[in-house]
Amino acid sequence: MIAHEEPADTVAATITATAAAAERWQAGVIGAGPAGAAGAWRLAAAGLRVILVDRHAFPRGKVCGCCLYARALDELRALGDGGLPEGAV
Repeated sequence: MIAHEEPADTVAATITATAAAAERWQAGVIGAGPAGAAGAWRLAAAGLRVILVDRHAFPRGKVCGCCLYARALDELRALGDGGLPEGAV
């Protein structure tokens, strides 16, 4: 993931449903696949408090998106490409 300084009012990357319900969110994204994660990342980067919800626990053993086309790779690079493998095509 991309390293960044966390604001003082952030919550843990993975929280319980009870803890999530106690927070106030400005945006919610359902599905933490490539599109949902990128959308949530952009909303958070714009300053919104975002909750990203997925039915599976994290971290996952396999990241979705083993066959990405050029535009998807460009989007990942624009997000910071901290997890993009060297030589990804």
